[in-house]
Amino acid sequence: AWSPDSEMIASGSQDCTIRLWSNSGKLKGTLKGHSDWVRWVVYSPDGQLIATASSDQTVKIWDALTMEEVCTLTGDWDEMNTLNNVAWSPDGEFIVSRSSDETIRFWSKSGKYIDTVRGHEAPSQFLHPETKVLVVEVKNVQPAGSKRIGQYIVTGAGGHWVHVYRSDSDGAKQGKPLACFR
Repeated sequence: AWSPDSEMIASGSQDCTIRLWSNSGKLKGTLKGHSDWVRWVVYSPDGQLIATASSDQTVKIWDALTMEEVCTLTGDWDEMNTLNNVAWSPDGEFIVSRSSDETIRFWSKSGKYIDTVRGHEAPSQFLHPETKVLVVEVKNVQPAGSKRIGQYIVTGAGGHWVHVYRSDSDGAKQGKPLACFR
């Protein structure tokens, strides 16, 4: 993963570490703390934090400057599930992870658990019989509140579906998906 300023690169490895490299290829440091393959690495939008997802069933947040672990996020994953990826909200206040059990978990950057999205509940979709345009039923929702950080949460599921949820002012999903695309 590239840092937002393109000065650093963070890479995850099967040896349970994350290595930080300068953009010229010089090793700057190694982050240790996971006990299994580090599958996903991403910098926060401001470049100050790094989130990592591992096969050890944890997401870790690291200080990019000091290279110290800030916190560990754990879910109710069973041993058969794998954390596939992790991402930051555009404002850097929230973290979302996706696992092989088709759940999406949301946390604040301080590690507070917010919500879990499960399964494939969604409005219908179809090809219009005359125009052949994809039509997606979207529920009528109230306008976003003034304190809203992000209006929508968009997730991919199983490589085939994209779900769009409304989010509340804390970044948690609200209700069932507004739309589902295949």
